[in-house]
This record gives sequence, C-alpha cells and structure tokens, in this order.
Amino acid sequence: MFSPRLKRPALGLVLALAIAGCANENDLTAPQPAGQDQVAPGGLIAVDAPTADAHRFRSRRAKYPLQLGNTWKYVAHVTIEVLGEDDPGLPEEIIRTTKSEITGAANMFGQCYTVEERSITEDISPGEIFKQRVFYRQDHSGLYEATLPVIGPDGMAARAAGPDRIEQQLATLEHGQAWVRTHRALQERIVQMRALRGGAVARFGGNQGGPIGDELTRLDYPLHWGKSWVVVDDAFRMTATVEHLKLLRLPIGRRPAWAVRLESDLFGPEDDVVTYYGREGYLGWQVTVFSDVVNDTGEVIGSLRFVDVEMLQDVEIDRRGELACGN
Repeated sequence: MFSPRLKRPALGLVLALAIAGCANENDLTAPQPAGQDQVAPGGLIAVDAPTADAHRFRSRRAKYPLQLGNTWKYVAHVTIEVLGEDDPGLPEEIIRTTKSEITGAANMFGQCYTVEERSITEDISPGEIFKQRVFYRQDHSGLYEATLPVIGPDGMAARAAGPDRIEQQLATLEHGQAWVRTHRALQERIVQMRALRGGAVARFGGNQGGPIGDELTRLDYPLHWGKSWVVVDDAFRMTATVEHLKLLRLPIGRRPAWAVRLESDLFGPEDDVVTYYGREGYLGWQVTVFSDVVNDTGEVIGSLRFVDVEMLQDVEIDRRGELACGN
C-alpha cells in the first residue's frame, strides 16, 4: 500500500447503500443521557464494555423495534484519500444525514413486511434528497430484509451528484482516467455490498423461522459473543460475526453495543466493516475500503481509500407502540 502524499476526503451517499439496514433492541441497563462523554464530530469511540454487561445484554426476547412512528437520525462523516498522487482538490469532508422512520406495512409475496422510509442528504449536494424504502420481516429467529430496492427519481439524482463532482476532480490527476475508472468500479463494489439484487422473491417457506427465499439475514437472534451467521449466500457471500460488547460514545451519550463484523468476497484484504447494535437498534458503523489504481500498462500507480463513520444522533422509540405487522 502506498504512503499517502496527500490526505484529502470525499464520497458519501454510495457508502450509505453499502451497509445500511437493521437494528436490534436489547434489555440492558439504562443508557447514559446525552451530555455525558459525548463524542467529537467525525469520531466514534468504542471501548470494551465490562464482561458482566455481556450477560445482561443477551436476551432471547430482544427484537428490532418495529413499532410505527419509531424514528432515528444519523450523521456520517465520509472521507476519501488519494494515495500516491498529488492533491486533486477534493472536498475535505462530506457530511451525510439520514432520517429513518417506521411508516407502515407492505404485503408482498404472501408476507407482511414492515416499511422503513429513509431520507438521505449530503452537504455537498444542497437540496438533493435520496429516498429509500426498506422492507423488514421479523420472527423469533431474526430480522430479515426483502431484496427489493425502491429508488425514486429524486434519489437517483442525489446518488449521482457527489460521485460526478469527485470524478471531475480525479480526472485532473496524472493518469486521470485510471483514477476515474477505479472510482466507478469501487462505487459498484460498494453498492454490491448491499446485496440488493432486485426482482421478486420466488421461494417461501413455512413458519419454521429463518430467511425466506432471497431475503437477507440482518440479525440472527439472540445476539451474543461469537455468534455468526450468513447475511446473504450468493455470488457475493456475506457473513456477520458478533465480536465484542463495546461501550460507544455517541452524540446522544454513551451506549453499550455489540460490534458485528461483516466479511464478504467483495472485500479486499485491507477492507474493514464493523456495525454496532444496541438498545435503540442500529447505532452506527465504521467502514474502510481500499481500491488500487492501475494504469493502461497494468502498473499500480496509487490507491483510493474511503472511510465512512456513521453514528446515531437522535432517536424516538416507543416500545409499547403498535407494530406494523404484529411481530
């Protein structure tokens, strides 16, 4: 890997498609209120939680809070570093904001799915809003997601705004087209991480629990240290492993959370993807993805490094509220 001749950031919205999804509610001691050990903007501090907390954190009754009206707000700090070339004048940082809400239910293929609607914005594209709908199904065995992407025209415009601007700046580098090609290929790889393949779910099982048809397994209940499962098993197999119980310092205060590492054939040897789940559900992630840049003669001339750190900023959950699908 090249030593960086410059450290300049960028990219954003595409990474939101990479790992977004899911959350998990657990019975644990009450979280610390906002204002205590708050994290600085752009940072996510995770330290090991006491071993005793891991036993209290495990619960077979724990489920993702799918009550109607539950809302989450996340802030993400996204950077790109060009390693091995001069400064192309990329933005220093992209700030991404995501607002999610449980809005209703959708009956598809004989199943009831809970609908989560998301609105995603980036500071480098004022006025552009990416709209996304996610379809969840939950039973005693886990949280599952239908592989049906729903993207409106406004969302498509927002998704393209950031990358187009970045590509214009990468094109000014020596071997600019090689950098642009690498950037586009990396975007495609990140989108594939999301494992959204479109089309109808063809196969459905009974009431035994577990994924149905082409669903993604977002969480496999109960979560505990060492738990591992297959998120999706296709050409780009992805697995998840619960590594540690961490104590996160978030904008809303301290929160205990399971650190869940994602691994896939899509990832390179230096890529690192860790997501966090706690009392309020999905609490954030830390993503680092590398891609080498190769010129027309096949020589590696540099690399791109994307870093995406997302954190829960605000949340409103009513665990006694009405469930969209009654589960």
